Amino acid sequence: DGSLTQTGIKAEDPKITVDGVDYYYERIGNLEWFRNNVARKVGGAPYSNAEIMTNVFGRFYNYEDALNACPEGWRLPELFDFYNLTKNYSEFTEYHEGGQKGRWFSGPEPYGTGLQRIFLPAVGSRDRTLKSLNRDVSTGSWTLRHGGGEGLIWTLYFGKDDVEVSPHAFPHEANAVRCVKDIEGHRML
Repeated sequence: DGSLTQTGIKAEDPKITVDGVDYYYERIGNLEWFRNNVARKVGGAPYSNAEIMTNVFGRFYNYEDALNACPEGWRLPELFDFYNLTKNYSEFTEYHEGGQKGRWFSGPEPYGTGLQRIFLPAVGSRDRTLKSLNRDVSTGSWTLRHGGGEGLIWTLYFGKDDVEVSPHAFPHEANAVRCVKDIEGHRML
């Protein structure tokens, strides 16, 4: 159907190209959200240590590298951006025949297939030794919010049974990055 890895992305959808990688985006509420994880080589490590998978799943960044991963005009989501994105979402999705696992998020609109939404794959995360953790089971995505107990960074985390925005990761750990852009004159409420 013209989609990339079952995420509903079509070649004619709005996109920007950065460092040779196409980043498709979708308006949800008052923000434009990347529909794919960041794959820029400004630090970070490839999914499953395989560069060929970078364009599909993005890269894993520690917090310092994540702060510089979004292209000019885009930024890491604020805490409230993720709170708003996670108001409505699908059940944990497992596509057949080795397809991606993850969840669809539709923000302020009740989740459904006929509306604006983005898919976040369950790519897991990485510890300080870059060992993959929880691949195909959960994901963590960085926010701009630094703080929380013991120097933790706030992340969007989801697994098969839960979705939460909480202080979940240490700065040296590695997570996926999604970038957002404010629509001129608006903030997601």
